[in-house]
Amino acid sequence: VRRANYYVKYLIVDADGDFSNALEHLTGTGNPEVMSHPVVNLVSDKLWDSTVCWSFVYSRIWFVASLVLFMLGQAILPKVEKSGHVAVRWSILACRLLNYVFTMFRLLYVHARDIFSAFRHKEVKKKLGIPVPEYLLD
Repeated sequence: VRRANYYVKYLIVDADGDFSNALEHLTGTGNPEVMSHPVVNLVSDKLWDSTVCWSFVYSRIWFVASLVLFMLGQAILPKVEKSGHVAVRWSILACRLLNYVFTMFRLLYVHARDIFSAFRHKEVKKKLGIPVPEYLLD
């Protein structure tokens, strides 16, 4: 086997130092031979191990915690034998409030960040004379 040096820097970051779209373009070809190349495998594993994995894990933890709160507040606590007891009713209220607050704050944060970014990069279109971010028009 002949030794070969592969330079993978620009498969991970572009010339400006931003995240490269190389993997997106490689998957867009639809060619399994390209995707099974050792360099593509190395780059995708490096990205998964360093960045993408933790982002995925945090989003799943957030989802499971929200699901547990939802199940407690909507399905489990109301069916408890002493559901008329004041402590159980306060627990139901607390679960429902936490569920709504945490999920709504996350959505508010995501949309505020995206709207701010769209206005900063001038990615807006006018609808009825009101500037609206393009990502909301998709």
